[in-house]
Amino acid sequence: MSDGAVRYDARSNDSSGRRKNLTYFSTKDGLCDNTVASIAQDKEGNMWFGTHHGASRYDGKTFTNFWRAEGLHGPGCKILVDRDGQIWAGTNHGVFRFNGSSFSEFSIPKPAVENLSYKWEAGKIWDMMQDKKGNIWLARDGFGACRFDGTSFTHFTKKDGLCSNNVSTIMEDRQGNIWFGSLSSDFPEYRNEGGLSRYDGKTFTRYPELKGLEENDIYTIYEDKKGNTWIGAVRHGAYRYDGEKFTFFNKTDRPDLTVNFAVQGILEDRNGTLWFGFSGGLFRFNDTAGTGTSFMHITQQELNKSELDAHSEEAPYHLPAPKNWGREQFPIPIGFAPQIPYKGVEDIRFAPGWGNVKSDEYWTYAFLWYLDASPKTDEKIIAENLKAYYSGLIMSNADSATAAGKAIPVTASFKKAAADKDDLETYTGSIEMLDYMQRKPIILNCIVHLKACPENNKTILFYELSPKPFTHSNWSALDQLWSDFRCKKSGDK
Repeated sequence: MSDGAVRYDARSNDSSGRRKNLTYFSTKDGLCDNTVASIAQDKEGNMWFGTHHGASRYDGKTFTNFWRAEGLHGPGCKILVDRDGQIWAGTNHGVFRFNGSSFSEFSIPKPAVENLSYKWEAGKIWDMMQDKKGNIWLARDGFGACRFDGTSFTHFTKKDGLCSNNVSTIMEDRQGNIWFGSLSSDFPEYRNEGGLSRYDGKTFTRYPELKGLEENDIYTIYEDKKGNTWIGAVRHGAYRYDGEKFTFFNKTDRPDLTVNFAVQGILEDRNGTLWFGFSGGLFRFNDTAGTGTSFMHITQQELNKSELDAHSEEAPYHLPAPKNWGREQFPIPIGFAPQIPYKGVEDIRFAPGWGNVKSDEYWTYAFLWYLDASPKTDEKIIAENLKAYYSGLIMSNADSATAAGKAIPVTASFKKAAADKDDLETYTGSIEMLDYMQRKPIILNCIVHLKACPENNKTILFYELSPKPFTHSNWSALDQLWSDFRCKKSGDK
């Protein structure tokens, strides 16, 4: 908890070209404190880190810190970037708003509660969330939950149906229900309360019949891409709610690290893998084909090893990886776009400036689909597949507020072009979509190459993409990747 922040990027290499999936950031690098309580990204692509001693903004190169001199105070800083780009901070001392250079306190009224008790500090902000209607929800220690509609405040307490007035987490599901996790009280004396409740806009529902969801601490609630709601129940396990029933999971391969089964965070990656942050470390849910039953511990060494290199050594084809270009690979069918009816492997090459909004190489990259047999391909199929691909990619990378407030339909249009050398067909076109990194529309120009590898009964689709016009120098680098592709590795017979 006090080691700073870690960035995982399977595409990155160090200066010598070796795989470096994990990059660490601490006070030595400019972070204001090594105890990081929250991470968020603003509309400009900056990363914000809420810590016990202020907030840090990271632009990809340097940290800018905000603490008492900039109007922010109190440990346990939770950062929220709302859909309008407003940055909020919640700490043990209340709520603050950012004006572009400093923070100012945002006053919140206190509801009347009987026999005030709390978990850590009365008035502490445990969590903040913006719902689909634009309301800001605040999870408070000792004072329940508060909804701010931009003008007025509405309070919800134990009297209204919460399991306790110590609300630790708030989540809105895709049906618009608001879920609350709450905690027991430690001050001024211990009270055995807390648990899970759901608010449908009119009434609260609680779950006393389920072990660990009443009179227990709930720190984490998360909705996955399938619409399942996950709940971490301290000292018991995790529940998955599919809209009809709850399924309980409490098996791990390292029970010594999960004695208290304290789930601190949950995240689903774009391939559909669910990651759980326990107090004892990082775990992955082994949800193979939707039949997962347990959590597997993932070590630092496993994250830092090169899965892509392992795949590349087995791959029968050759696709170059230029110096400083990122790489990523995963199987097809694609987790975030399962409707694309292919089987094979996707192999990606990211230009060095792919994720840098200030770079000419922003969103410039290429990916190869190494496909079984000879699937039918034409301009209409290419457009439909890329529409499905980028729709899924956006949903996997954009938060719920972005998806709800900024969503635009993905459109793709392609036409057949003169076939490049050794191509069966060549297509050109574009994809118009939401740039989830900047939360605004973007158009990606695209060239698609179709090639056969008959010696191993494979079909190749190679996609070159960039928002730059086809006359830009970015396309020379992308074209070179395709020119250097070989169906067989050098030396193979």
